[in-house]
Amino acid sequence: MDNKFGKISELNIICGEKNGNTYIKDSFFTAPFKIMKPFLYGTKGIKIMILSASAGIMEGDSQNINIETEENTVVEICSQSYEKIHRMNEGYAKRHTKINIGKNSILHYNPMATIPFEDSNFKSETEIFLSDNTSKFIMNEILSCGRKARGEKFMYKLYHNKVIVYQNNNIIYYDNSYFSPSNINMEDIGLFEGFSHLGNMIIFNYNDIFYNKIKEYFTDNNIVGGGNGHIDYYFYLDTEISNLDEIQSIRIECK
Repeated sequence: MDNKFGKISELNIICGEKNGNTYIKDSFFTAPFKIMKPFLYGTKGIKIMILSASAGIMEGDSQNINIETEENTVVEICSQSYEKIHRMNEGYAKRHTKINIGKNSILHYNPMATIPFEDSNFKSETEIFLSDNTSKFIMNEILSCGRKARGEKFMYKLYHNKVIVYQNNNIIYYDNSYFSPSNINMEDIGLFEGFSHLGNMIIFNYNDIFYNKIKEYFTDNNIVGGGNGHIDYYFYLDTEISNLDEIQSIRIECK
């Protein structure tokens, strides 16, 4: 099915550094994308919120997102609301995201949760390129089971999400999530396990002190679980999720 917007939807952001401060050096976007004027992030960084003029992702949508942070920048990328993937009759929607992180730079990629509606079909690939081991990166992903309050649990056709991280042009992380509820038990061990949200966080090139602080925080607040062959960290992800019991374990990958 053809893209509703008649062409590929694009979002391009380049962040640079000047006099010790991060700023948006260049940006370009087409419908439905927009970006807000950046907020201050920390003392010298910026927080960029991506907006969408659409009600969500529709059948036939094709999106390209390109984000580049030059050397010595500090950036957080966030979204305005939950991302809704709408019902699709025959086709699917797709998105490709490419992120380049310069030397001595920090990027936190922090979108809100994704909600796949009944009969939706979505394919996504995210590629992250770290210049070297001074390029720091944190990304979290949260996937809902669907519109649970409407009785839509795992009623989507397909949610296929790839995340690939490169450093010095070598692949150092590859995650291929292929969720087809009609073919697999989404409540199984290692998946949702009876919860309504599944989260994954990846962290690259931070030192041991940073990693230990994360683990200490969860341990000190008695929010550590386990039992699936890895450590499960339960933590508050968003104001719309009021009960930690509604969130499946967050697998934290520290590289």
